[in-house]
Amino acid sequence: MAAGVALTVCVACAPPEPEGLRRSDPSTGAEVRFDIFARPLPDIPLPNDIATRFDPASPTKRRINASMVASSTWETRIREQLDQLDGWGTFAPISVSFSKPLDVEVIYDRHRDDYDFRNDAVYVIDVTPDSPDFCQPMPLDMGEGNFPYTLERTAYYPNDIHDSSNTLVFEELEEDANGNGRLDPGEDLDMDGVLDHPNTRHPDGDPVNDLMTFYERETNTLILRPLMPLREETTYAVVLTRRLLDESGRPVRSPFDYINHTAQTQQLEPLPGCLGALGLRLDDVAFTWAFTTQSITRDFRAIRDGLYGLGSMGWLADSYPVKLDRLFKLHDDPGAPNPYIVPGDQFLDAAADLIAAVGGGADDPTVKAVIDSHRFIGFHAVGQFTSPQFFPRTDADGKPLPLSDQVWNVNPATGEAFHRGETVTFWLTVPRKELAQRPTPVVILGHGYTGNKLDPLMYGGFFARHGVATIGMEDVSHGIGLDDADVQIARALFQQKGLTALMDALLHDRAFDQNGDGISDSGADFWTAYTFHTRDVVRQSAVDYMTLIRLLKSFDGTRTWDWDVNGDGKKDKAGDFDGDGEVDIGGTGLISISGGSLGGIMSVVLGGTEPQIDVAVPVSGGAGLTDIGLRSIQGGVAEAVNLRMMGPLLLDLRNADTGAMELWEYLPDLNDVGRVNLGEIDVSSMKEGDTVVVINQRSGEWRCGRVQADALFRVAVSSDDPDPLTLEFYKGPLPPQAQTGCYVPDRATPYLTVDTLGRDAAFQGKTYAKGSPLVAFGDGFGLRRNSPETRRFMTIAQTILDPGDPANFAPFFENRLLEYGTGEKVQTRALVLNTVGDMNVPMSTGAAIARAAGFIPFTERDPRWNKTPNQVLIDTGSLEATERTRRYVNSSGDAVLMDVEHLALVTGGDDGFDAPRLDRPLRLFGPSKRVGGITGTLFPYVNPHGRHGFDPPSPEPGETFDLGSLIMNMVGHYVNTKGRELAVLPCEVDSSCEWIPQLPDSP
Repeated sequence: MAAGVALTVCVACAPPEPEGLRRSDPSTGAEVRFDIFARPLPDIPLPNDIATRFDPASPTKRRINASMVASSTWETRIREQLDQLDGWGTFAPISVSFSKPLDVEVIYDRHRDDYDFRNDAVYVIDVTPDSPDFCQPMPLDMGEGNFPYTLERTAYYPNDIHDSSNTLVFEELEEDANGNGRLDPGEDLDMDGVLDHPNTRHPDGDPVNDLMTFYERETNTLILRPLMPLREETTYAVVLTRRLLDESGRPVRSPFDYINHTAQTQQLEPLPGCLGALGLRLDDVAFTWAFTTQSITRDFRAIRDGLYGLGSMGWLADSYPVKLDRLFKLHDDPGAPNPYIVPGDQFLDAAADLIAAVGGGADDPTVKAVIDSHRFIGFHAVGQFTSPQFFPRTDADGKPLPLSDQVWNVNPATGEAFHRGETVTFWLTVPRKELAQRPTPVVILGHGYTGNKLDPLMYGGFFARHGVATIGMEDVSHGIGLDDADVQIARALFQQKGLTALMDALLHDRAFDQNGDGISDSGADFWTAYTFHTRDVVRQSAVDYMTLIRLLKSFDGTRTWDWDVNGDGKKDKAGDFDGDGEVDIGGTGLISISGGSLGGIMSVVLGGTEPQIDVAVPVSGGAGLTDIGLRSIQGGVAEAVNLRMMGPLLLDLRNADTGAMELWEYLPDLNDVGRVNLGEIDVSSMKEGDTVVVINQRSGEWRCGRVQADALFRVAVSSDDPDPLTLEFYKGPLPPQAQTGCYVPDRATPYLTVDTLGRDAAFQGKTYAKGSPLVAFGDGFGLRRNSPETRRFMTIAQTILDPGDPANFAPFFENRLLEYGTGEKVQTRALVLNTVGDMNVPMSTGAAIARAAGFIPFTERDPRWNKTPNQVLIDTGSLEATERTRRYVNSSGDAVLMDVEHLALVTGGDDGFDAPRLDRPLRLFGPSKRVGGITGTLFPYVNPHGRHGFDPPSPEPGETFDLGSLIMNMVGHYVNTKGRELAVLPCEVDSSCEWIPQLPDSP
């Protein structure tokens, strides 16, 4: 009796069972997969706050809860760092997998209507009550074409079984040779343990035009791409409605008794009130889950406020005071009137031969135009300042840290941060006095990947013509990168003119030898598969520019510096480089930023975060950094990113001289391909269809590969440097197994084993003797291309990269507000330039910048084409950006790209190209409602096959159209007028506009 009463009381006092938003419907439709214990990764919809943990110190009160179990050191470190993120990605894909295949026609029918949400099957809705977008659905790309995956070059390193596949992500092979629906022995061509089918809309679909980027057949996974970056520190609900059907026509269903995990009911409480505006009821929801995005600007705000003595990191102002550390003496003659500047005509006298050597000869029209442009420059100067760095390079013993450990350590809440100072050198060019008021507007020229601060050599004169000074400086790790012989040649040219000191000053940079060959490696660690490091070198470079701008703004006309440049025995005004009593740049003067490629990327990041930037002109930049990595043909990107992701590759090649087969290891050598010859390998017993297994003896992991025709093979397994590896070869196909590709039966015996080096080898300064163990000479992730594991890796990578991704800063140009503790707000006027057919930084990613900024309409149709401008870019193949797909041909039948701007129309339309033109050019720029002036985007057509960026002006006699002159004059005038004036004019082509100064009579 007493026991019964006690039990009754216990039950009565027990907390009620958690409930969801509503009970799920009984159904036999495809069920959402939700296995938190799946390995190697949980099989749940992602991103998902179920996979986070509570942390009261986090601004979102969450941290991603990543498992620490991993087989390699590099993966363990990534998981540890992922575990510290305070939320999920803002521009990363969203995915959900199902127990059965979906009816993909539902997506085609409901998500191809200019982002009209009324009949969609899937939604992502802002459920944060204090968000500006509360209850608003987010536009999603569900395969519309905003994020193309098509490659320009399809083969990635030798013996690639997917060498003709059009993407790196989605499967194109049909492996079911006999059509029986089972994986039979010998059918697994890529040895992933799965019977592969093309990821196309129909089984016999075209691998380009019918490729599904929103659905992965192999895993029944639906993939959503936010068309616009989501807001930071904001909670969203992903809503799968009952309109989403499986192949049997049944609505998808929840894996739970309710339509949501009961742990998320409180997060999802606002959702029912948001559905009505979409014509939905809670009964229409099949399943929903919530995720919270991470901080994006919080670190930037704390650091920049700190540079000005405010907030938790206010100590930065004292630790790194506003100061020009050094103003270089640039003349060999100690009696020079002003040793700190070189007059423009004197510099040109010394540099003309260098410009000709760099540009292709003195007779080249571009070289001549560059040399002539230097006649507009008044003087040159070189200086240095110290910028705080928030990531370490070395450990406590001074040894270089692995890149996975060279990441920011900043706590904006407490103000605690690792920091060290680093010297940054800049090169300044200032226009002649008659061309510009003082202080002169200045444009910071961001350089390209592996470039340096020497961009003023090519572009300084063109900006000077428009009364604009230029500053070049290096991003993290970048520099001149010359070997000793090249340095001596350059010094000799300047020595003849008494300017060796100038050359020596310019050689100060931030590059260093990273692979032990004695040569500085410019930017070799910038774009890598070590995603946290890549995120932070982008952010660090932005902070370096912020520190430069703080220095420039300190040239206020009252402050003095440590130099007496005019020799009157007194310290001069800070910023008065020529000693005439006037501040030359900075202070109240305009500050802009421009640059190409990496310079375009940094122009967006800085232009979207620094309130003292008046104008930004990013050229050939990109947003969605993983989208760049998946398609880029830029030298160094494929090697440092994709080869690291796929490798280290063990493969064989036939020696063309001896005819012998040799075993090779392919892996990144910084941002180049490292090729290590491991010695001859006996292939006499190998036959096509045999199995090769690579085993990491430290971790126990293995992966399988198929011996191809001519005894060729290629395998890889996740490895740390220097894990011992073993190759084993077996007759015929081994039994398939997912992830590893196969398993080795207990009684199977290899007919060939390779676990030692067959010859002496060397890599990155280390030597390995013949007979020593076969090892991985560097880290590698060992991922298969065209596989779900590559897609998943890139999704996580984008989540990591988001705080450094231009996509998240472009919205501050036009649509969103970023304010600092100083009261300053970002109000940058921006012109985004991306050249047609660019595949170094794929043009789709450049358009992503402009779209995120609000410059490419995607919901309202333009009467010029009866479609949205965004759809025009998709339909014309402009975002795809490769003529390889032959969407257009010229009169000779050669594949070409379409010109969507037809800028040559300004002079009658003759640019000499036999190419298709858009009926009515895009011209997506105009008055800005938020920041005033003119903002927008333009897509110049450099040639019919595509081009990364454009050349400087190169006017030739008899030519009616010079694109370089048009663009430079447009941009120069736009910067000089603080973004108030922008037009495509005939006089910009031949530089005859009344506001364009003509060349001086003499240098």
